[in-house]
This record gives sequence, structure tokens and C-alpha cells, in this order.
Amino acid sequence: MAASMLKNMIVGQNNIFRVIGYSFPHKKVCLNHYRCCTSIVHGNDNVRTEQDVKPRRPRVCRTTVSSPAHQTKDQIGQFYTVPEPIAKKVFTRGWLNPKLLQLFDTFNETSIMVRKPALEIIDLMKSANYKDPVIKYVIYGPQGTGKSTTLAHVAHYALEEDFMIIHVPWPKHIYQFPATYQESTYKEDRHDTLVESLKWMNSFRKLNQHHLEKLKTTKKCVWTKKDSSLEGTPITDLIEMGLDREKHIPDIVGMIIREVKKQAADLGLKVLVVVDGVNSLFQETTVKVAPGEFRPSSQIGLVQHFMKLLQNDWAGGAVLLTVDRNASKDDKRESDLPKYLLGKEGFAVLDPFIPFQTELYSEEEFHSCIEYFKERRWLQGEKGQTQRGIQQIRFLSGRNPYFVERACSAW
Repeated sequence: MAASMLKNMIVGQNNIFRVIGYSFPHKKVCLNHYRCCTSIVHGNDNVRTEQDVKPRRPRVCRTTVSSPAHQTKDQIGQFYTVPEPIAKKVFTRGWLNPKLLQLFDTFNETSIMVRKPALEIIDLMKSANYKDPVIKYVIYGPQGTGKSTTLAHVAHYALEEDFMIIHVPWPKHIYQFPATYQESTYKEDRHDTLVESLKWMNSFRKLNQHHLEKLKTTKKCVWTKKDSSLEGTPITDLIEMGLDREKHIPDIVGMIIREVKKQAADLGLKVLVVVDGVNSLFQETTVKVAPGEFRPSSQIGLVQHFMKLLQNDWAGGAVLLTVDRNASKDDKRESDLPKYLLGKEGFAVLDPFIPFQTELYSEEEFHSCIEYFKERRWLQGEKGQTQRGIQQIRFLSGRNPYFVERACSAW
């Protein structure tokens, strides 16, 4: 009977994988796995079949502790609902995968699972001395295991603790397909991306309006023969000037970053720098400068400014990063490890840092996720909610968080 059950699972798997958009050498691997399992089943009369296994007790898939500062290991594997004001700031496009945002809309709530990497980072941030040079936290792991979600979870904590957040969504977008390139008006051998700089400025201002009112320039800046800003000019005035004269925006971004680094510790301002896919800062762009030669990303103004935030020459903040193989070039996607993805240059810039790995769901996390999807009616089919159906979802997804959701949507 167990052999028949396994065979039915394998027969039905191609249809499910077609729906969830995942592929690997199904037939050869699965048939070999089937032969192995069936030989074990037939060779052991004491093997317990599905009908012999008692149903698991219902799991508590939710927690009412919605503040990351108060979450502990007791909440690991449980979903918490993000308050709407926070969700509108960091659980949005640019922070998370659009498919996950669609899921939030479908569920009519923003809920994520409490997982170990986020709690560990938050605990370290609680005990950090912000008068010392910034500490860098680097998140790595396989695709779909929650790197960006971990960023958002920690950012939720930072917002509640009144951090200024400097968020760089996906640096590769700055230079991969920019709307415009122009020579820098401030520095030779540098190119500026005006549209991307404008988008970042608007997002930064919206997220940190009340903090920006505390900052003023510490030196006079001359932009053109007619335009200049005196020492003591509020940063908010600089931003308004940049929005009126867009050609100055890339340089104003650099000025803001310089002033934040210089004043954060003195003002008692805690800053969280968040960069998703930081390894893309250390590679070539798609802009040709000669046949077969491309402009390095370090010659892009916005990239230069963001890279200064990764240095160890300032205090009053923390730097939260992910490395992602999708942020690398196609010929550098064989590993998820930071040293491989960052390369020699990137590793030297970030060193020292504290690594955190996002992993597949544990058994408890997997079953908690299944219970949550049942509750939200994402897993609707009766067969998908049986123990046999759940075993198939586990097998097909490999307990990868992204593919668990995709497999459940197919039932």
C-alpha cells in the first residue's frame, strides 16, 4: 500500500511542478527514489503506512506578539501581523518580492513568520554600542528562504526603535537599465543616473521626514556659479532644492550621506543601512565604454555614495545586508556563500561582518505554515489538507518557503 501511495505521488508531481513553475530532472531522480523506497517497503513488513500514523495535533500558527522587540525564541515558527503603519513603510514594493505582496493583498493582512536569523540580529542590535564603529550583518542563503523578509522584519524593529533607515532596494537596478546617464557636474570620470537618484530621494524623505529636520550641513557647498548652500542649511532645504533642480540630486544624495555619517553619533541618531543584494555593487555595469569593455559600477555616482555607507569610518548605526546570487552576473551564481558572491573586492570592503544564514523551513515551521495557509484558505483542496497531501507538498517543495507557498496554491 505504501509503495502504491508513493507511486501516485510521483505520477502527480509533474502537474504540480508545472503550476508552481519549478523544474529539475524529475523523472530520473524521482524514479530512482521510488525504486529505492519501494524496495525498502517490500523488504520490511514493519514499515508503518500513512494510515497507521496518527494525525498531528493542531499547531499554533500565530502569535499575538506583534512587536519584534518583544519576540523571543518561543515565537519562532509562528506568524505575526505587522501593524498597518509599519506595513505601509517597509512591507512594500522595493522591500519584498511582488508575489509576496500580492499574497498579503489576497490575505487582507501583512503577516510573516518569526524566524531565527531575524531574532538573532535584533538581539545583537539591542546590545550594540552605537558609539563604536558600525557593525555589519550579512544575510545569505538559498533562493526563496526569506532573506528579504528578514530585512523587513529587522527594519520593523528599527522603525519602532526610532532608527533612521537608509534603504537601498536592489543596487543592480541603478545601473542595469537606467533611464538616463549623464556626466557628473561635480566629479570627473563619474556618471550620474538622475531618475534613479530622484526615486531614491523621494523614498528616503518619506521614510525619514522627522529625522531629517534635525540635520544641517556642516560646510558650505557650491553647486554652480549661482547655486550654493551655506553652512547650517537644513537638509530638508537641500532636498527641496534637488527636487527643483534635478541635475543636482546625485550630488545632494552624496551630501546627505556624508552629513548622516558625520553627525549620527553626535546627535544620538541611530541609523540602519539596509542593502538588498549588496554584491551587485562590486561588478561591471551594462554600459559599454569600448568594444567588450563595460563601465565598472564604482564609476556610477549613486553607487559611490552608497558604498561609503559600508565603510568602518563612522559610528551611530548598523549595516544590514543581503548577498544574493540573482544580484550577480550570470557566470557567478554557483554558490550562495558571501565570500564567493562578494568577490575579493567586496569581501575586503565588508570585512569584518557577522554572517546569518536563512535556511529551509524546519519541520515545525513547515507545519505551522501549512496551518496558516489553511486558515487563510490558500490551501483549499480537501486532498491537499490530508496527511498524504501535506506529505506531497513537503516532498515537492523541499520545505523551501517560496515553493511551499507555490505548491499550496496548486491544490
